[in-house]
Amino acid sequence: MSNYKKNSKLFKGVIALAIAAVCVGTGATPTVYASTTNNTIKYENGNINFSGRVEEGVNTFVDSISYNAKNQTLSFVVPKEIPEGYKWFVHISGHEQFQGGPGVFHLFEDESYNYTWEPGKKYEYTFKENSLINCSIEVGMINKNISDDIINNMIVNIDKDGNIAKNKYESYEAVNSLINTINYDKVSKTISFTIPKNMPEGYKWFIHVSGHEQLKDGPVVFNALEYETYNYKWENGKTYTYTIKDGELINFSVEVGLKNEKSNYIEIDTLVAIDKDGNKNLK
Repeated sequence: MSNYKKNSKLFKGVIALAIAAVCVGTGATPTVYASTTNNTIKYENGNINFSGRVEEGVNTFVDSISYNAKNQTLSFVVPKEIPEGYKWFVHISGHEQFQGGPGVFHLFEDESYNYTWEPGKKYEYTFKENSLINCSIEVGMINKNISDDIINNMIVNIDKDGNIAKNKYESYEAVNSLINTINYDKVSKTISFTIPKNMPEGYKWFIHVSGHEQLKDGPVVFNALEYETYNYKWENGKTYTYTIKDGELINFSVEVGLKNEKSNYIEIDTLVAIDKDGNKNLK
């Protein structure tokens, strides 16, 4: 850490001299972009914004997360370096199986609340008495000089078999926001949900609505909003509705996820099942 800080200070001095020279000639407050081997550092109004290194650091942290299902051990390594003026935000929680049923756990609470993560250290936790059901780890950075906003945070979900899913926090926030709007009105027999106004860049909504309704001749399957589903034509901020006209609703499900436009992979694929009374169940 000491070498990294010295280099950062030296870099600030070089840039400051360049800015001073420009300001003398023009009286303006310039924005300077200094290229590095890994990313572009933005120097603006006397502060360095390590946006590229923050993202790189978070990705390095996240890539170190693992879970050994055989000995039930969760582990991760805190990167040795962190941009000057930043601190780690790490929050770990989940569910483990107690004798009386599932219970909530929080790990490394002292480090989490006091931001005392040791650079280069490997942290481990073994589930000895109770087996893991699932675990969620949120990783990001906070600029100590600006605000408490978490930057470039990612969510890592781990199941009992050690399967790991990594996604940006904004993606989870968007999917959860849509799921919370799913509704069934028994009086009008109308299914509805609202597309969030904002979504992560580089993604399309994947939404599939289907279910069963009771007709005179027996139950039948229905698929709703098929044009939007197959063409990914969902309008941000719009509320979509589908009304059961001929029969009575038995049940329906809404599959929600985000399609990565580069890989075409459906991320955070979540199935929401709703019964005739409007009760929701996530699967």
